Amino acid sequence: MEEYVKSGEDPTSVAVVAEDAAAVGGCVIAAAALTATQLSGNSMFDAAGSVAVGGLLGQAHTTLIPLWYHFDTTLTLLCHRFDTTLIPMKSSV
Repeated sequence: MEEYVKSGEDPTSVAVVAEDAAAVGGCVIAAAALTATQLSGNSMFDAAGSVAVGGLLGQAHTTLIPLWYHFDTTLTLLCHRFDTTLIPMKSSV
């Protein structure tokens, strides 16, 4: 799984898996924080859980930025190659 994610062959699937994993992790953190708040009566746990969920989501998207940048750059180069090949073909028709 790690090799597939790092290869970045299909960035959409990698993004979906990473975002879903972060969402599930965020739900676990939120449930633990709410449970700790309910049992202790101290709302500090709820605040800490919110910060942890935000950090988790931020980390997930920070990890995806290089992958999307690489994909966008590759896609732009492919489109440029296609355009430079297609334009001479259109003019010869």
